[in-house]
Amino acid sequence: MVHVMRNVSRYLKAIALLGFLVYIALSTLTLAKYAKDADVKSNNTVSTSGDAHGYQKMAVNILRGLGPADSESLPLSEYKLDLSTPWGEAALAYERQNGPRPVNSHFDRPPGFPLMLAATYSITGVNSLYARYLIAICVSLGALFLALGGYCVSPTLGALAGMLTAFIYLSAAQPAWFDGILTEIPASFWVAAFFAFFALYERLDDQRSQHLKTTAMAISAFSLTMAIFTRFNFFTVIPFMVAYLVWRRASRFRVILFLLITCIPLALWSSYASSKLGKFTFLSTQGSGLFATSNNIDSLNGLGADGWNRGGWNPGWIKGQDGSLSCDYRYLPPDGSGWKRGLSFWRQNLSELPRLFYNKAEKGLWYNDGIVTLPTKPEGFHILAICFLLLAIGQRHLSREG
Repeated sequence: MVHVMRNVSRYLKAIALLGFLVYIALSTLTLAKYAKDADVKSNNTVSTSGDAHGYQKMAVNILRGLGPADSESLPLSEYKLDLSTPWGEAALAYERQNGPRPVNSHFDRPPGFPLMLAATYSITGVNSLYARYLIAICVSLGALFLALGGYCVSPTLGALAGMLTAFIYLSAAQPAWFDGILTEIPASFWVAAFFAFFALYERLDDQRSQHLKTTAMAISAFSLTMAIFTRFNFFTVIPFMVAYLVWRRASRFRVILFLLITCIPLALWSSYASSKLGKFTFLSTQGSGLFATSNNIDSLNGLGADGWNRGGWNPGWIKGQDGSLSCDYRYLPPDGSGWKRGLSFWRQNLSELPRLFYNKAEKGLWYNDGIVTLPTKPEGFHILAICFLLLAIGQRHLSREG
């Protein structure tokens, strides 16, 4: 009877795995269609209404040997940008009068996503369709990594949790994800990869799979490094990971390996940025401004009676009665004193800091920008599920030791 039950369980697992892989394949086809439709809608260009054109310019400049410059230092036609917007019209007028701008790097954007785009364009040529296909691939592989990480935590319950997480993530995919070419999805991909390979590292036996375990650690560290280079705020993960490795009594070699893979690229990038700008720059010049624009009265209370964008990035939004948005950037100090201004706001509102931090946590975990209209707000579920699976790694070891 026990043998029969084991066979039934094995067959059920195989059916679940096959169904999951079929769902991934069908979702990938759907994502590819979303990407192609978005590219047709944009006339095979990258939007210049938000941040996307900054990453596109950096990618093309890297590809053409100009380094991580965010200036329009090539003919505008080479960047494949939407020039029908006010920004595009102004850029065209400048180019007609002055030609391409001098090569300039402000170092306010991380280079990870532009490097991914440049690598893609080195194969396909500069084509926004393939940038959108790259995002679709990141979604599909990110879902696979979530399932793999869950399996490494626990072959049954962890695998089910991982597949459920992947299902929620894929079911949240919307055509609007591909309108802009932005960092959110590539960052999620690298975070999922970091989790999956670190979970694999934790699962492998040190005696029988020593080299494979070290390789999994190295890939996990590389994935974290790429996540940091895609969204710099992930650098705060490094000290917690080192503390965890020491607590888990990882070998000194592996702790040093983790630090080398994560910290050396960050140190080299910071040194390069500092030398170019002539002043010390840790990762990015954006931190000061972001701190001020995320720690002000609008971040505390939001805008209007409904508290719109409470806990979010508020550089100085003005919301019209018709729902339109404009911005006067009143919270962005022109002299680079953002840290001072943000800390001054904290000091003047000490009693409100718990509410401010709660608003930030709520915004981060249950973020919904209106693109996804499902009441479950699946972006938040995706983040919470990753947190759950990371927590499960520790629980798995506690159960072993207990």
